[in-house]
Amino acid sequence: MSARPGSRSRTASSASSTSSSIAKDDEGNIGFDRVIDLSTTTSYTLTFRWSLITWAGANDIPVMDAIKGTGKNDAGNDISASVTAIYGWDAAGQKWLGFFPAGVNVPGANDLTALKTGEAYWIAITGPSSVTWTIATNVD
Repeated sequence: MSARPGSRSRTASSASSTSSSIAKDDEGNIGFDRVIDLSTTTSYTLTFRWSLITWAGANDIPVMDAIKGTGKNDAGNDISASVTAIYGWDAAGQKWLGFFPAGVNVPGANDLTALKTGEAYWIAITGPSSVTWTIATNVD
């Protein structure tokens, strides 16, 4: 039995109606019956003065998004008021790159512009207590 374009044959219709848990549209099965959010979170405990972390969040995320809990880190929390500096090593340039939240509008103050997944960063916070930094992971 052949079907006209845009219509279904009786056989195709009855075969697809047996899978009631799969979403359908006018063309047939879409393949998903629910959205699964695979993003998760990780938390770092940053101690007074300096902490060394390995970034597990979104690759190439702007530093300000990372510490404010915005953009690809929207499942994270805002620690920007506690951070005084972040340093990362630029292996290609053989130099340290820095980010200073207080120097965002100071030309040349911030040459660390993005955090890269798997890279290590030194983060300085104000004290005297520690800060828990929750970040979104598995977002790329």
